[in-house]
Amino acid sequence: MYNECGTTQGGSKHKIIYKPYTKPCYMDHDHKNMTLKRPMSPHLTIYGPTLPAMTSITQRITGTIVTFYAVMMAGGALFMPCGIDSYVALIQSLNLPDALVIIIKFFLGLPFSYHYFIGIRYVLFNMAKFMVLKEAYQSAYIALVTSVATSAAFAVLF
Repeated sequence: MYNECGTTQGGSKHKIIYKPYTKPCYMDHDHKNMTLKRPMSPHLTIYGPTLPAMTSITQRITGTIVTFYAVMMAGGALFMPCGIDSYVALIQSLNLPDALVIIIKFFLGLPFSYHYFIGIRYVLFNMAKFMVLKEAYQSAYIALVTSVATSAAFAVLF
């Protein structure tokens, strides 16, 4: 009846049993995975922070900061009773030390330059450049150093 492969002469060794359909009971996703003893999917608490992930997160944060700057400047231009030059004069009348002014300008300009250079990096990613992990890290470091250097140069110059 069975041949050397373990199957019957006319078909399979597996028997097909027909049963009437019964509707499965509903379980939410988490309960089903716990019942089946499946591991939870990984999250930020499981993986350590990597440079590409952190540059992506800070890119979004600096994008929010730059958008906030733009909205505040537009709102200020619309709703300030005096012109912008009167507010610049007000800030200059505070006689802040030059080092403090440079530090403030650096930290106000850093989100612009960081968002700009990391944005260029992501455009290059979309063009399938720097896809090797070593190049991805290297491009992140280059963008970070360039953004800090540009922000420092603009803080000192203007």
